[in-house]
Amino acid sequence: EEAQKAKTLIEQKYRGESETTASDYKLDAQVGVDGTIVKVEWSANTDKVSIGTEMDEYGQVTVKVTKTAEEVSYVLTAKIYDSDRNCLETTFNRKIPAYKLYNWEQYLAAEDGEVFSIEGIVTSIWGKSLGNTYNGMYVQDLENKGGYYVYGLTSDAAAAGVKAGMTVSVTGTYIKNYVEL
Repeated sequence: EEAQKAKTLIEQKYRGESETTASDYKLDAQVGVDGTIVKVEWSANTDKVSIGTEMDEYGQVTVKVTKTAEEVSYVLTAKIYDSDRNCLETTFNRKIPAYKLYNWEQYLAAEDGEVFSIEGIVTSIWGKSLGNTYNGMYVQDLENKGGYYVYGLTSDAAAAGVKAGMTVSVTGTYIKNYVEL
């Protein structure tokens, strides 16, 4: 029963997420069920995705995604173990989009929901480690034609050692006319 409840929780959490995994991301490696911690082991059926085994302070593992010139479809598998080591499995279809490095003009012409990468020089950083509510940064285009606000970072760039003046590559989903209230 523990494993079935944990499987249901994992499916509810990860079924609704985007299938596109353009950059590294996190997955729950344990789930709390009725006061019991249920272990979750993740795997993927491609060498373009590697899943760490060390949990962070939130009980999550890091999934590293290899950027490729071609789109890669893969299956992410969760093995859920109860206290008696009984195992249930569930799978999720995912894909790594083809790596596309955009220049400033291509960025301006992008459509909502388009996944791509940009490169530029970090000019400003905000993060939780700096007392901010959100993690993000401002990146100046390498040709000095414009800049990019980078929102929704899953990790704190400042805490990871990113500093103003560094050249970075950022992969994400384009959101036109973003307004935060």
